[in-house]
Amino acid sequence: EFEALDYIAVVGDVTSFQGALQLNIKRVRKVREGEYDPKEYLPVSEKDIEKMYLVTSMKVKASMRAVKEQGKYVGSVAPFGDAKDPEDRHKFVIAEDEAVVVRRLFRMYADGMSTVEIARIFNEEGIKPPSQVWMEKGIRAASPKGGTFVWQHSGMLRMLKNRAYVGDLVQGVTECRKIRDDRRVTDPEKWIITENHHEPIIDRETFDKVKARFQKTGRKWKQRDDHVLVGRVTCGCC
Repeated sequence: EFEALDYIAVVGDVTSFQGALQLNIKRVRKVREGEYDPKEYLPVSEKDIEKMYLVTSMKVKASMRAVKEQGKYVGSVAPFGDAKDPEDRHKFVIAEDEAVVVRRLFRMYADGMSTVEIARIFNEEGIKPPSQVWMEKGIRAASPKGGTFVWQHSGMLRMLKNRAYVGDLVQGVTECRKIRDDRRVTDPEKWIITENHHEPIIDRETFDKVKARFQKTGRKWKQRDDHVLVGRVTCGCC
C-alpha cells in the first residue's frame, strides 16, 4: 500500500504489439530515502512526457525493424494457410487444412472467376473463412456480424496479393505517421522483404498469373490501401 506522497519505482519493459507501445510492469515498490532527489523528477511537464514517449517509441521501432531485417516474422498471427512453426515462432509451416482453401482460391481466380463469384461459392459450400477458423483454433477471437461467418471478396483480394503464399515475407508495410497517431501510411521503399522465407503454398507461376490479371483489369497491385478509416474502423468478423 502506498501513501499519497510516496515516491514509487516501476520496474518493467516497453514492447510493441501491432504497432502500439505497451508497458509491461513487473514490479512496483516504494523508493527508499536517499534514492532520489525530488528536484530531478518533479514537476514533470507534458513536454517532458512527450519527449520520453518519443525516445522510447523510436528505440522500440528501431529494435523491431532490426529483427525484421534479420528475416524474422514479428506478427501475432501467421497468414491464413500457414501456422507459426512450434520450433521457431519467427517462421511458418503450412497448415494443410487451410492451405487447400488457399490453393483453390488462387486456382479459381487464375482461371477467370471473380472474387465475388468465389466468395458466393465458398459460402454456399460452407467453407469456413479465416476468422472462423482462427476463432475455432483459439488463435484469434472473433464475433461475426449477423451471427454467421462469411467470405468477403475484399478479404479474398488481400489474400491474392499476399506474397507470403509464394514463400516471401513482407514486413514494415505500414507505420504510424507520427507518435500517438493511429493513421498509417504505405511506403514501398521501407518494406522489408525476405524472399524464400518459408515453404510456399502457391507456385510463382500461378501467383504471377493472378498478378497479371489484376494489372489487366486495372486494379492497383499494392500491398494495402491507405484508406482514411484504416486504424479507426475494425471489421466485425476479423
